[in-house]
Amino acid sequence: MPVSPEVRGNFPLLSEGKEKPSFQIIEKISRNIRVVEIGGQRKYQVIWKRGTEGVEGASLEKEGAACYFDTAQQVIHQHERVLENYLGIQIPLAAGKILEIPGETQKMAKISQELSSLFGQFAIPLAPQASEQLKERVAKIKGEIGAASNEYKQKAQADLSRAFLSPEERERTQAVLGANLAILERTKECVGIVEGTNERLRIITRKRNEWEETIANAFYEMAKIVKDFENGVYSGHPRKIEQLARHISGESEWSLIGKLNLISGPEYWQRIQTGEIQRLKKVGDLFRKGRNEDALKILREAILKLERVVKEKEAREKAQK
Repeated sequence: MPVSPEVRGNFPLLSEGKEKPSFQIIEKISRNIRVVEIGGQRKYQVIWKRGTEGVEGASLEKEGAACYFDTAQQVIHQHERVLENYLGIQIPLAAGKILEIPGETQKMAKISQELSSLFGQFAIPLAPQASEQLKERVAKIKGEIGAASNEYKQKAQADLSRAFLSPEERERTQAVLGANLAILERTKECVGIVEGTNERLRIITRKRNEWEETIANAFYEMAKIVKDFENGVYSGHPRKIEQLARHISGESEWSLIGKLNLISGPEYWQRIQTGEIQRLKKVGDLFRKGRNEDALKILREAILKLERVVKEKEAREKAQK
């Protein structure tokens, strides 16, 4: 996994002697996905096991390989890329053809099959010519494993080198068996990574959807309130006005502004902390004072500020159908 020694995600390392930026965990979305604040900037922090396929541009930290992102969608895309690296992808082509690019799991399964076949051939007495052919197969499998940083693949490479060099048939056979066991352990490891990545993908996707649903609900609620005022629904109903004031601007986390302020995701949080949204806190008092037009102006500005999030959400959902 390529890692720059001078970069920690999107945050440059400070030279010696300079004060490190403040670090705060805002919300733990899952065990290894968190919203953090570094030097006043909110980011998604994603921690991976070192050596995970498909994780690039990460910084090595005590917890593992750390990546930082500005949006939940970027986090989702990274998890999808990791799954593709382990499960492979299929690309539809013209005339019904499909290009299949195998992932690490398929590669390990194929190598294990080849090693099983090789073990069977090593287990029987060999003529000199056959022995040379098997050495060629060993070299080919070593090439398929490739340069390895993973401990299991390194073990398999070492065992295959022993099988290639050893003059003793029994030692060669045991070495091939050892290589296959190491590859099977790597396959098991890949399956575990896929399961964990898939679960994390479900969690961050569900969290993003919850945040966007809260924003969309607020968006449509405010639009309905503005329309109801235009149609005179609240005229002569001071009790309804008071209920509305509390619903929009109340200090409870169940008020409209309270729900919005609970959203921690950086891309949504930045939008919610703008004046257009935070001025919703004033709407209740404006309604109570009869300054309906001033209150409605704030609501219209807040609607426009949230519109892009709602439109992007609906466009994505439409594309997924």
